[in-house]
This record gives sequence, C-alpha cells and structure tokens, in this order.
Amino acid sequence: MIDRRALLFAALISGAAHAGKLTDAQAKKAATDWIAAMQLKGDEPIKLDAAVALTATTMYAVAYDDDGAKCAETTATAPAAITKTLTCLRQHVAPSGKPKIWTRKSALHLSGPLLRHAKQIAALAKSATVVELDDGCDGMESWVVLAVTKDAKNVARVSAVLAQHMTCGE
Repeated sequence: MIDRRALLFAALISGAAHAGKLTDAQAKKAATDWIAAMQLKGDEPIKLDAAVALTATTMYAVAYDDDGAKCAETTATAPAAITKTLTCLRQHVAPSGKPKIWTRKSALHLSGPLLRHAKQIAALAKSATVVELDDGCDGMESWVVLAVTKDAKNVARVSAVLAQHMTCGE
C-alpha cells in the first residue's frame, strides 16, 4: 500500500528544491548555521530572523520526547506558521554530535517515534541532502534529522526538521 501522506510530503518538499542537491559539505554547513541561528534549548526569548532566513518557504517539522510529540507534525508554508514552528523547535530540539550525511544505513538505526518517519526521510533524501546529528545513547539520546534544499536562488535552506530526545538503554 502506498503511503499517501509520504507522497504528499515528498511533493511539497520537492517543490522547494531547485537546481539539484547540495554537496555534503554545503548541507552540513547549512545545517550547522541553522542550528547556531536557532540558539536551541535557550530559555530567553530571541528573534528568529536569522533562522527564518535559513529556512525554506515550505517547512516540515516534528519533535518528540519521552512524553510524545512536543512540536506537532506540521508543514508550514506561511511566514507566521514557520515562525511558530521554529519557536516550538527551539524549545524542544537538542542536537548533539557532529553532523553526518544521512545514508540508507542510517535508517536501520532509527528507533522511537522517528522510526515511523522512515519513509518520509527516504522521500526527503530524493530531493534534498539530509543531515543527521545523533550522539548515541548515554541514557538520553538526541537525534535530529534536517533536510537541506536549494531555493530558487541556489541558497541552502533547511526544509525539514525531525527530532527526538528520548531516554534510552545502553
């Protein structure tokens, strides 16, 4: 059976990609820049202008912790919706580890709620360069998957964020 949601998601996100995929180095740099602009897990309110500038005009996002979805699954297309999504992600995403390029083998290690998004991540990888940050299990595991695309001006933009911060066993 074809997952209609995955097909719709791929169509939405692929519309944000232009002129081919980014190189691995470009995608890692864009992901690192976006993470820095977000000032993730900060308690003080900040303006998200720098992060918005590094975000695609269509953005898919979801974030989980042990209690479930903290940032509900959404595809934001309006500027206000993107800012609202980024605000939630800033509060609930805690990337750790060095950025690596997503591979098919990466999917074999998915666990927790992100496992349900394996098809969506595979669809993203067809039109975007997917970067993952996973620090492994040390009692808590933080796993962040970012899709990075080029906009119409060939500027790298984060078009999807899937994250989980979960208790794990060693």
